[in-house]
Amino acid sequence: MCIMCDGATRDEARASLREKIESFGWAAQGVMPAGGLPGWLYTIGMIERFGHPELVVTTCDPAAGSSLLAGLVGQIEAGASLVDLDEVTLPSGDYGLGQVHAAQLRAGLLASWTDLYRSEGRFDLELGAIVVDAPELTCSSCRVVDVRTPGPILNMRPTGRSSRPSGPNRKKRQNSKGPTRPGQYEQRRRPE
Repeated sequence: MCIMCDGATRDEARASLREKIESFGWAAQGVMPAGGLPGWLYTIGMIERFGHPELVVTTCDPAAGSSLLAGLVGQIEAGASLVDLDEVTLPSGDYGLGQVHAAQLRAGLLASWTDLYRSEGRFDLELGAIVVDAPELTCSSCRVVDVRTPGPILNMRPTGRSSRPSGPNRKKRQNSKGPTRPGQYEQRRRPE
């Protein structure tokens, strides 16, 4: 599902995505299931080409997930919009729809989307995504994660560690309202 997992460089992966978007109007990117969490597939190019949010489906079956995304993209290419719908009907069945929570997007749910467009300097595109509910595509050994909520984050594996600050400087870190070193946040700002 990921050509970088097969040895491609980041630039080769970006070029492959760009080629698919130029040829077909969109590309699908997949993340394999791991750690008891399902994998997921998402589109790249829907915002750029159709002015429509990207699509996400959690799945342990990449072929079925790709087929589902292709059917939905076909409807969007024909002029449909899934933005204000709660459900969509395809020949394969009825599927619920919902907005992906911003916390999931910030945590990198569509990391290749962000990587591609940021590398091209496309800061004019605002990331948004619709999740397609297809529970039949998730195996019984994976727990279900609803990406319409702020957590748990789908691509964050549980570490078993508490997120609460601990240790002798716990109070100091809890009360900290800003960067812990000068210039810490300036380096993260995107170019003007």
